[in-house]
Amino acid sequence: CDDANSADSLFSCELEIVQQLKEAVSDSLSKVSAIVVDSKAPKSIGKIVHKIFSSRTSRKKFLVEHPIILAMIRNKDEEWRRNFLERFRKDILKIDPALRAEILFNVTSVDQSPQIFGEVKSRLLIPFSLRI
Repeated sequence: CDDANSADSLFSCELEIVQQLKEAVSDSLSKVSAIVVDSKAPKSIGKIVHKIFSSRTSRKKFLVEHPIILAMIRNKDEEWRRNFLERFRKDILKIDPALRAEILFNVTSVDQSPQIFGEVKSRLLIPFSLRI
């Protein structure tokens, strides 16, 4: 599912992701509580994940009621990530107002890279790239 472009590859990637979600949820008896948009995830994966969770059945089966969605947006070429977050909030979670934050970092070296910590109530975290 690295970069699905054709209709056939998008569909097979969607089936693969749904299968991974089924296995992850059944193994842990939990639901996805956070989605992290991997820095290497292509836009096509964002479209697929949006499509999967647009289904009410998939949403109820795989996703907690109030998930956390995170994305790192490093430049204008990655604007699709911001759009993904906004569409997820409006189309899938259908909550407004929602807690939303943009955090800007200005780091001059790797040694100064920021660290963020948060507690998620569920044990199951699935990275956006869905390599489980």
